[in-house]
Amino acid sequence: MTNPNTSKTAFWAAAALLLALLSPVAARAQGTVRRHLIYFQDKAGTPYSVSQPQAFLSAWASRRLPRPH
Repeated sequence: MTNPNTSKTAFWAAAALLLALLSPVAARAQGTVRRHLIYFQDKAGTPYSVSQPQAFLSAWASRRLPRPH
């Protein structure tokens, strides 16, 4: 006959081991930085420019832009 405390101990030991093995994998995945560069080729002749964002952004969006120092 098996002692119920032994079964619980074995379960928690296995759970702790699994957590210890998977923690470094999860920590490494959070540090991954992916950058994508997108080129727009069909935007020639548009009246909008990033030098004048107030021309195409709402007042609310303009207030959220970082201010130059």
